[in-house]
Amino acid sequence: MRHQVLPLELEIQIVDWLNERGLAFSLESHRGLFASRNFKEATLPIFRAYTLGKKERKKRIEQLEAEDVFHGLRYGAPLYQEDISKISFVLRSNQDYRAAKTAFPELKVGTWGGKGEEALFGDFGLLGVDKGRAIRFVLDYLKEDKSTTIAIGDAKVDIPHV
Repeated sequence: MRHQVLPLELEIQIVDWLNERGLAFSLESHRGLFASRNFKEATLPIFRAYTLGKKERKKRIEQLEAEDVFHGLRYGAPLYQEDISKISFVLRSNQDYRAAKTAFPELKVGTWGGKGEEALFGDFGLLGVDKGRAIRFVLDYLKEDKSTTIAIGDAKVDIPHV
């Protein structure tokens, strides 16, 4: 398996930048999801409103917790980690996304979640690392042609060109 991670010094810069701005975030690695202290409070209203828009039962939505959406989420772990592949953060506005792109031009900064063009989260990842590249890597390894495969996603970001 091929696992590409953010360099630790860059991950530290991102975590410090997010904390300075008061933005809630989670770190993604093969060992789990690690949440900032303010992650639960920042994400609950977002997920409840988003789920309500999907016609989910109101009683279920009122009981929704961040851990129901982000399975394996851990609080209280050190936020400087050596094996982070992606960092997601809660967007208070589109300005947070634009500021992240400006602050970290060497990274791929994207958005996800929401409905239509309204994004709920921003994310940091390595340039050139995406689902299309991962699919090509697997196809090359298996010596298969893309015509023998099927891919499934739930957002525009899941439609890379292979």
